[in-house]
Amino acid sequence: VKMAVDSLKRSNLNSFKLEIGNAVFFNVVLGKMDIAQTVRADIINCIESKNYAALGDLLDKIGDTAETRVIRRLPRLFGDASVIDEAKKLYSDSAFQQALQYLQTVYNRLCDEGLEDYIILDLGLVNRSNYYTGIIFHGYAEGSGISVLSGGRYDNLLGEFGMPAPAIGFAV
Repeated sequence: VKMAVDSLKRSNLNSFKLEIGNAVFFNVVLGKMDIAQTVRADIINCIESKNYAALGDLLDKIGDTAETRVIRRLPRLFGDASVIDEAKKLYSDSAFQQALQYLQTVYNRLCDEGLEDYIILDLGLVNRSNYYTGIIFHGYAEGSGISVLSGGRYDNLLGEFGMPAPAIGFAV
């Protein structure tokens, strides 16, 4: 993540931000829901495109559960470390709580490195690529309406190609 910030710093951009989330949040919550893969994909697409009206309609069809309440709230949690405290109150699942704690640790380390002005926590950050297993991030530059950098942790992907190993990477 620090390397991603350094890459954007060296790109002579006027201003940029790196949004950081954790793929585990939605994987834990969606994994507890009895829904078809197509519905899961639709939920992720609505969140990724920030289409909250369509997300609400979709979740209304599923019903009011602890999981649908979390999914409604997480995409609206972005900003500084206070969003983690708010998210801790949403869902008591231990894997969910561990993912929040890990994100807090990463955020604290980045702040210790003096990078807090470049970082935004986004608990609603999701990615259609389902191979991400942890931290995910997107870089945004002033003047661009699309991400200029994206990446994350993908610990299981290399194993699918015969070389199991933890990994993290990004593309600019």
